[in-house]
Amino acid sequence: MTPGRSIFFRAGLALGVSFAAAVLAAIGLAVFDIYVTGHGQPSILRSWIDWPGAGVHVSRGDAVMYFAACFAGLGTWLAVNRRP
Repeated sequence: MTPGRSIFFRAGLALGVSFAAAVLAAIGLAVFDIYVTGHGQPSILRSWIDWPGAGVHVSRGDAVMYFAACFAGLGTWLAVNRRP
């Protein structure tokens, strides 16, 4: 690890980037969902994985948003660790 880049800096940066990626993905998915439903197709925000006993209801849009946030955070975590 390079000097001056502590684990707290890396974690904070990764969390910030993953939050921003989740927000951007959510906005993009909302616009895409409006487009899709406007053309008579089913919504991408409809429940895809249902487990009512555990209170789990995940849509395809949720899954895309979670993956975008995880990959952005992991990519940032690994990119900050590189030596110049």
